[in-house]
Amino acid sequence: EELAANQVDDRLLGKIDLLRDKALETVESAKDCDARRYGAANIEFHRMIVEASQNQTIIMVWNMLTPEVRMLASVRSHVNSLEECAHEHLEIVDAFAERDNRFAGKLLKIHTERVLVHNFKKEPV
Repeated sequence: EELAANQVDDRLLGKIDLLRDKALETVESAKDCDARRYGAANIEFHRMIVEASQNQTIIMVWNMLTPEVRMLASVRSHVNSLEECAHEHLEIVDAFAERDNRFAGKLLKIHTERVLVHNFKKEPV
């Protein structure tokens, strides 16, 4: 996703309100502790960024990773930190809105790594 963010250019600006709405939906669903709704909005949020790159290789690889399974599983494992993750989405949107795609990419990387590290800590050895 970091690579996708760096290739978005201004293509996401026309959809920035939709991206922000999706980010806000993750915030609302996190406050309601609605993991299923959060997961669906989270997937769409990330998909919008990846597809805005218009890089078919990145899109194909992202789709092959079965994001629905990956993200829903991660949501279930850290329900207590959904609000923190949701607010990270808003920071990412702000970076794109300010045309700082490189920073948005770094935020996406940190966001994804935080979720993955949290999941690995929860998995039994």
